[in-house]
Amino acid sequence: MIDLLSARWFRAITVAVLLCLLLWVSSNRIVVFIGNHYFEPTYELCIAAIGVLADDVTQLERQIVCNITMIQMVADAEREIAAQ
Repeated sequence: MIDLLSARWFRAITVAVLLCLLLWVSSNRIVVFIGNHYFEPTYELCIAAIGVLADDVTQLERQIVCNITMIQMVADAEREIAAQ
């Protein structure tokens, strides 16, 4: 069990699952907060997660997908907060 908890891939998947869960529960304010304060670590986690899930995708393609997706999520969340 200790080896599993210290495995890098297990920690990355755990963080990704927790992040997805948080985003699903209270998405708009959390997405904006993460986008404003933790964009780079989240961006690197996204790139790493895509690398684990689809190892045939190039680094540049992973960066493009993560960048566009994250910026779109933050923009949508900010728009929805402003509309409330």
